[in-house]
Amino acid sequence: MDIVLPNLIHNPTCFSRETLEDRMARVGVKNIVRMELFLWDLEIFLQMQKILGDTLVLKGGAAVQFYLPISDQRTSVDIDMLFLGTIEEIQDAVRTIASNIKGMLTDPIAITLYFLIVVFSI
Repeated sequence: MDIVLPNLIHNPTCFSRETLEDRMARVGVKNIVRMELFLWDLEIFLQMQKILGDTLVLKGGAAVQFYLPISDQRTSVDIDMLFLGTIEEIQDAVRTIASNIKGMLTDPIAITLYFLIVVFSI
């Protein structure tokens, strides 16, 4: 059965159970839910970066994963990002992403609850 997930940056087959199980076996992850959530974290980050450009960067543990050998990589429960812009720009990006992928969610407010935006001002 083909998976139809429009508006994604990742290939939709990345979200199939078979692909997730194959990747889990290769990297030693045992929890399929955690693996899928990490994939969604990366998808959402890429969606945000597509909208916000170079003003948004990945940081923390998720960023480190790109520099580690596969055998040392792990999933993450969150994604830390730095953004140079306004809260309104972030909110607009979240609304755009929610609109683009809302058909993939069983709960219409899930995408809104997915984000925890912490604002620091200097």
